[in-house]
Amino acid sequence: MRKNVSLLKLVFILTFMVSCSQQQKMADYSLSKKEKQKIIRILERIPFNEQNEEIKNRGSLWLKVKSSELQQIKGTYYLISKYHNSERVSRTLLTTEKDKKSLLYGGITCTTTACSESDGCLPIKNSLKCKPCAVNCTRTVSF
Repeated sequence: MRKNVSLLKLVFILTFMVSCSQQQKMADYSLSKKEKQKIIRILERIPFNEQNEEIKNRGSLWLKVKSSELQQIKGTYYLISKYHNSERVSRTLLTTEKDKKSLLYGGITCTTTACSESDGCLPIKNSLKCKPCAVNCTRTVSF
């Protein structure tokens, strides 16, 4: 019985160490200012059929990015961007550069107003698809 408890403790400790090691590995990555600006330029070129009256009155379908932040969701990095005068949120997939600690544009962005608080309308890693959302989800692919 004591042997089983000791073995169980050892397995738990090893699992914890591996888990912490993987989390530290992901935390070491960063998005360069140049790469972030590249992504924002792509986002600001996406035309939207915006319902906001102020934007309609200006005659502009182009929205400016108000803020962006790096987020890790289920082990994958995304750049989460919010727009001025809009409830839209864009989630851009980021990939890791091998043997380097930098993040790169993953080629796909998913934009929504309805699923911004859930994990719907999220770019799927190793795919050019967005995770389905109950309402609207716009996929933008560019390289």
